[in-house]
Amino acid sequence: MNDIDLEKARFDFYQKGYLIIPFYNSLYMKEFIDFLSKEVNKFFLGNLNNWVRTYDGSYDITFDNKFVELIKENNLDNLVCSLTNKDYFLADAKLRMWCPGKRYQRWHRDTYFENDIKLIGRTPPNINIFFYPRLNKESTVQLHLIERSQRRDFDNKVFDFIQSFFGKKVSITSSDENFIIFDSSILHGLPYRFLYFKPFKNKKMFSFKNSYPRLIFRFCTSHNLSNYNRGKNKNNINYPSIK
Repeated sequence: MNDIDLEKARFDFYQKGYLIIPFYNSLYMKEFIDFLSKEVNKFFLGNLNNWVRTYDGSYDITFDNKFVELIKENNLDNLVCSLTNKDYFLADAKLRMWCPGKRYQRWHRDTYFENDIKLIGRTPPNINIFFYPRLNKESTVQLHLIERSQRRDFDNKVFDFIQSFFGKKVSITSSDENFIIFDSSILHGLPYRFLYFKPFKNKKMFSFKNSYPRLIFRFCTSHNLSNYNRGKNKNNINYPSIK
């Protein structure tokens, strides 16, 4: 378990909907960050051998063994279960570079009501762990969220709109030491500067001004594993979940 006061962390996570926590194994993280830096540099040089274009123009790397190793070395799977008092399992693991063509990353929840009658997303909501490495660059804001909004989900979307303006906004900055863990039903979104893109000269890739990669881990409960497909590797083999 990470070196934290677990009872206090449970209380804070339930109340606020998120926690910012330092990695448990700092020695391992130095090696892992070096790996991330090399892969990101390849991306910006146009080497897409390890990258797959996925949702809305983003590019993903799914090095399963490497990412699962990070989870185990930092006890992230046990942390998710301990904070929630539920059995959660790894549902998704990827390194992502965003190149979207639309502004869907503005304020949203991953689990929510649609038209007051239909529930969208997974219940219980997924627990997300995002890591925004600094990679020896200036630390910048990478994500916004509205504290406690996971406990204030109204049928009328006007109230969500009001929350995004008047709720307590928390800004998550890039860091090589910390990660954020959050309830995916919380209101969250990207800074506006990430919503614009320009093509590279070869027109095969996109670049963000002052953008950074994100490492995404999503955890779901057991009954959601069957409909949360982690995808397949380049040998067309399904990625296993951590159980």
